[in-house]
Amino acid sequence: CSPVKAGVLTSGYSFRKNPFYLVYDGEYEYEFHSGVDIAADLGDEIHSYLDGVVEKCALSASYGYYVCIDHGDGLKTLYAHASKLLCKEGDEVKRGDVIALVGDTGRATGAHLHFEVYSDGETQDPRDYLRSLYEG
Repeated sequence: CSPVKAGVLTSGYSFRKNPFYLVYDGEYEYEFHSGVDIAADLGDEIHSYLDGVVEKCALSASYGYYVCIDHGDGLKTLYAHASKLLCKEGDEVKRGDVIALVGDTGRATGAHLHFEVYSDGETQDPRDYLRSLYEG
């Protein structure tokens, strides 16, 4: 199940130029991007990747409005930059349930979904989980 309608991956799980920090003369600082960014329209539905329990619904300076879901066996997913949260902590969700709407809150350059995957507390490349949806 795709967390948003199959949009284009605009930023991968890797080191990248930080779009918010110009160091000097057109040079940017690099940072590790711990998820993938998927292009989507403002207000598009964000879906739970798998069944689970909503662990956190919050607002942060970097993620904006975000949801973290615990899927059990050490697997968690995080959905960031939402315009609106449609779930609350403790909710049980099923794969494909709508949990939020795409936004541009927090450190975002436009509307998109920032999607992270954690296994036993360590970030993983979400493309390994979404490979069938986003080849390449």
